[in-house]
This record gives sequence, C-alpha cells and structure tokens, in this order.
Amino acid sequence: MSNAPLMPMATAVWLVENTTLTFKQIADFCNLHEVEVQGIADCELQVGTKVFAAYRKKNISERHRHRYEVNNRYRKKLENNGLIFSGLNMELGVIETVEIQDHPWFVAGQFHP
Repeated sequence: MSNAPLMPMATAVWLVENTTLTFKQIADFCNLHEVEVQGIADCELQVGTKVFAAYRKKNISERHRHRYEVNNRYRKKLENNGLIFSGLNMELGVIETVEIQDHPWFVAGQFHP
C-alpha cells in the first residue's frame, strides 16, 4: 500500500497555500514531480461565467499545463469580438480560461481541472 495521499494534486495545492514547505518537500510527500507542484497557479474567475458556474467560487488553484498563452496585446480585439476572459492569474497577468460569449458551452482553459 502506498503512503501517498489519496488525492495528491489536491493535497499539493492545499500544502502550497497553507504551509511553508518547499515544492520539493511537497512533491516528495505527494509522490509528484516537483515541476507538477511548481505549476500550481491561482486563478480568479469572473462571476457570471460558465467557469464560475462550474466551480461555484471566485478563486481557484489549478496546475497550469501549457507554455502557450494568450498574447495580451490582442486582448481588447478578442474581447470586442465575443471572447470572454473568464479566469485570470492576477499575479502574473496570465489568462487562464476563455469562453465564447454567445456559445452555449464553449470553455477553454490552460489547466486540467
């Protein structure tokens, strides 16, 4: 039987937010790679969006999984054409989730919930 927590990523998120343990210590405890723990990112969700409805809270922490990001230089133009930036990492200025305004279910994210 493994000594790793039943929900390693959720445990890692809690440990990052609530302890002074290093990423390496958390990774070792949760049986994760250190890079997986370092990628945990805070995201502030816009109230009234599909993503907010799914999570039912304004602030979440998920593992940012990509090295590709929305170029903020095009943000206004994309917003003016119906794209909603529904989740942001305020600390880094990184767009984490987007939605299409008039589409019944289109949501995309930079993380795996």
